[in-house]
Amino acid sequence: MDAPPELLTHLIGVAQKIAKGIDAVWTPAKVALMIAGLEVRHLHIHLTPIWDLHDFDRQDESADPNALDAHAEQLRDALRTLGYDGVAEH
Repeated sequence: MDAPPELLTHLIGVAQKIAKGIDAVWTPAKVALMIAGLEVRHLHIHLTPIWDLHDFDRQDESADPNALDAHAEQLRDALRTLGYDGVAEH
């Protein structure tokens, strides 16, 4: 509620770029966007590749850190390919 409109505009713009990277790497049916603030007391955006609504039902708390690093690198590469070098570095 407290975020200035210009910050929200910027965040949605960055989220859109990252969503395009997610789409390029994993080709999901959709990339879901959720603005949350329950887990931690600050504004943040979740972007999740989804193929159906059941993808929201599960969260893998035991994800392999090496696999997560590999996925992050795939996303960075996709963002660079899309011309979003500044996004890939953050």
